[in-house]
Amino acid sequence: MAVAMRGVAGILGRSGRQGEAILLFRRALAIDERWFGLESTQAAWDHLALGSLQRRMAQFEDARIEINLARNTWERQDRLLAANSSLEELAVLALDQGSPAEAVIFEERMLGTLEQAFGPESPALATSLAQLGRSYMIAGRTEAAERVLARIGSLIGNDPAEHTPGFLGVLQLRALLN
Repeated sequence: MAVAMRGVAGILGRSGRQGEAILLFRRALAIDERWFGLESTQAAWDHLALGSLQRRMAQFEDARIEINLARNTWERQDRLLAANSSLEELAVLALDQGSPAEAVIFEERMLGTLEQAFGPESPALATSLAQLGRSYMIAGRTEAAERVLARIGSLIGNDPAEHTPGFLGVLQLRALLN
């Protein structure tokens, strides 16, 4: 039931019916907490979905609380890749609030987790690196963004094919640097 509610809530949230979406996300959360526990992965996904919707509605403080509930749960469970979903949402929230330096902190932490999971030479890092480079540019750290672009080039080449992971992000970073 909670899975279906989350799905409908997501559709409602994307179609401009945020109030109804929040109610369904909260119902799904109540069900998941009752059946799986307050610290369950299911409840964490509910918190993240609710926080993401609240961020898009500019309810920033409520969003931060919900997103951090998900992040803390996953970090206590040592599910760091799931926690990265929360860090990514917190980075977007920081940018929404005009705090690119805070976004950089979250994105650097995400990158560290990905490097541990996939290795520092993995092409899978390109997307995260490109986002970090864009945030460096927004924060006025051009030299750091240039170093990121050079690192991406060492991972996926300087002229990657369009289907290469991170391709669009790399193009956006190059555009910002130019």
